[in-house]
Amino acid sequence: MRRLIRQHKGSRPFLITSRLDNDDTISPDYVQRVQRLFNCQEREVISFDRGYIWHRGRVYLHRDRCNPFVSLIEPTENFRSVWCCQHHRLPEVAPVRHVAGAPAWIQVVHEHNQRNRVRGFRRRTEEVCDNFALSPVVIPQKENQWRYAADKCVLDSLRAVREGAIRVLRPLARRYRDAPEVKILLSSHSQERDRNGKQRQGLPQIACPTPTR
Repeated sequence: MRRLIRQHKGSRPFLITSRLDNDDTISPDYVQRVQRLFNCQEREVISFDRGYIWHRGRVYLHRDRCNPFVSLIEPTENFRSVWCCQHHRLPEVAPVRHVAGAPAWIQVVHEHNQRNRVRGFRRRTEEVCDNFALSPVVIPQKENQWRYAADKCVLDSLRAVREGAIRVLRPLARRYRDAPEVKILLSSHSQERDRNGKQRQGLPQIACPTPTR
């Protein structure tokens, strides 16, 4: 990635890089919205906090202040790019500007996702189709009204409670994980596991005789 940027940056004094996975999408005006916020700032992360979660043809409006669909504005000289670290660590690289407004991204949740999950509040599929250029192949022909009502009236509240609990417990888990005593314990366990693995690799191979009749 850095090699490609160096090849195309030319003599431009500033660089804007944006994150996008190949199974997600951004709104048609995403680039224009980012460029409108450019003001020769030294280094700044742009985060559009509102977007959609897409799961099996169902759509959920979600507000995520730590979403991966961020852009980094920075000087071209000694650039780092938005891919210099995981997205949740970008506040360590530059200040983050959280931008409201229309949803700017769609995150697809499927069986191959390891961390993503269904979040947010159920919305009609037509709402997304009006704002994003989606292929007719992925748009459901007809939405089940009963399932939509149950999802919106019951599961919306349950998802909100779950996400609230995660927001409270996640910093505690990180604080526990980063405690010096825990790091020492994990390091000792890792070293012991490595030693056991090397010992197993060094075991002599015993040839078992073939039984004779």
